[in-house]
Amino acid sequence: MNSAFRKLQNLAEHTEQPRMILGLMSGTSLDGLDLALCEIKGDGLQTQLCIKEFASITYSKQFLDKVQPLFAKPDAALKDVCNANAYIARVHAKMVLDTLNEWQIDPKQVDVLASHGQTIFHSPQSLLLDDQAQNKTQVASTTLQIGDGDHLAYLTGILTISDFRQKHVAANGEGAPLVPYADYLLFTSSSKPRVLLNIGGIANYTYLPINAKFQQVQSADTGPGNTLMDAVIQHALSAGLSAQFPEQKPYDEDGKLAAMGKVNEQLLYILLSYSDNHQDALSTGQELYNLSLVELALTELSASPKNEPLLPTDLEGLANLVATLNVFTATLIQQSLEQLDLPANTVVYISGGGTHNKQLMNNIAQNIDGLEVRKVDELGVSSDAKEAALFAVLANQTLFGDYTIFANENGIPATRLGKLSFPS
Repeated sequence: MNSAFRKLQNLAEHTEQPRMILGLMSGTSLDGLDLALCEIKGDGLQTQLCIKEFASITYSKQFLDKVQPLFAKPDAALKDVCNANAYIARVHAKMVLDTLNEWQIDPKQVDVLASHGQTIFHSPQSLLLDDQAQNKTQVASTTLQIGDGDHLAYLTGILTISDFRQKHVAANGEGAPLVPYADYLLFTSSSKPRVLLNIGGIANYTYLPINAKFQQVQSADTGPGNTLMDAVIQHALSAGLSAQFPEQKPYDEDGKLAAMGKVNEQLLYILLSYSDNHQDALSTGQELYNLSLVELALTELSASPKNEPLLPTDLEGLANLVATLNVFTATLIQQSLEQLDLPANTVVYISGGGTHNKQLMNNIAQNIDGLEVRKVDELGVSSDAKEAALFAVLANQTLFGDYTIFANENGIPATRLGKLSFPS
């Protein structure tokens, strides 16, 4: 028996001992890699999570130049996708080793690496085009995360669980959202119903009734989180705004732009009308919510020819558009939560990069007036580290837990998630 199998066997035979699992998350915002080193005890509803270390490493321009052209592009070249699959894994492996070195932790002390990978395409069945609707039973959901697990395992020397979403699709799910599995294990309460709302590039929620069984859990993507705001800011910067305002970040830092802008109610109405057709979708992504959608709405608003540039490159115009998109995100979140008919004592816990956008947090709190809104930090998990940590929890459940805890009565597949890669 080789050393990798012996280590896995030793972990399986001593399940009462804590496991050190390093969770990696790179989201649709493509701002960087989150690394959460987690000590995990137990499994199932007895899972105990302690985040020992956390780091977020910003991606280089070289990385973005290689990956962004593949993002949500149905016609991306196969050669480029194959090259990026290995490239992302190698970049992530170096980030892992460098970060462990900074934390003064030997890679041998890490039992498992849990890698989400980088989503480059997500096409759920519930978002099929109208002309495909009649053939939904013949067309499966598709999703693709790259950043190969074998490369990660070999280069870091750490047993790796990766590619979590494919098993979900194989079991007739959509590959997203996956966080409800870990939310259920960690945050089910015996005193109050909870909503775990995560705002990354895309926003999603998990609703946990009091003492919930898994078939009672409700979850879905609500629509864009930061992705549209980031996209229009980055477009303006590349179109010349960076020369006028070099201090402007490629995102709306603290929600300052949105706070100084004026909401265009007509544009907001148009954007919301586009989303009406997708309110029943469980998952979504940048394939729908992208710069083209904003351009389409601006074209409809102005009745200008479609080839006329309408995205603002001046600060005032950009601030107004970002303010409108900020309210758009908050309104879609409101509409999604209203469909749940939540009890009055429900507490909404927010995590993700959106928690740093003060204007967005204010808009959400105003829109869901009557419900208590807090950061997930109050539950003992950092709002920045939560997603990376949750994939560590999923890896722990895959290796050491019983998948039947995830009952299949509500259409969410009851399955183990992820693929196992040995270091050698």
